[in-house]
Amino acid sequence: MRDKIVDRDKILTVLHEEFVVGRGVWLTVTGSSMEPLLRHLRDKVILVPPEKYVPETGDIVLFRRKGGACVLHRIIGRTPNGGYIVNGDAQTWVENIGSDQILAIAAALVRKGHYIQTGNKIYRLYVFCWGLTRPARGIIFRSAGRIKRCVNKVRTLKKGKNTDD
Repeated sequence: MRDKIVDRDKILTVLHEEFVVGRGVWLTVTGSSMEPLLRHLRDKVILVPPEKYVPETGDIVLFRRKGGACVLHRIIGRTPNGGYIVNGDAQTWVENIGSDQILAIAAALVRKGHYIQTGNKIYRLYVFCWGLTRPARGIIFRSAGRIKRCVNKVRTLKKGKNTDD
């Protein structure tokens, strides 16, 4: 696969060009909705056409919102009409999408430089456990933020103390 930096508006063209010749597409993650698993500009997903796999709960999909934005989120369930319920790992709210909105499915990801297939048992266990946290994510993220601020404050105070010596 060759590196290609594309404008957001051209992602559909790139997906089509690569999928039609049987290649997957490496996509660098942008945004924070899939944290803590996938970090902005650090991690990548390897996308394959939706025809290659039937999307299931736990899969990460690239989909197009009705307004046109392309988004990478996780499937957390099905709707009665055959659609999907998706959610970013760092979010507490959900949205419903139709199967016709799915542009690609993540077959693998590269996290901190490590290649992980999405069918890997340890990865699937992580997905299951992380899914259990969804009702408490707001509390988890607020608490983590407070802890991080406290740690940073202590570090700042220690730096100030060390420079006074």
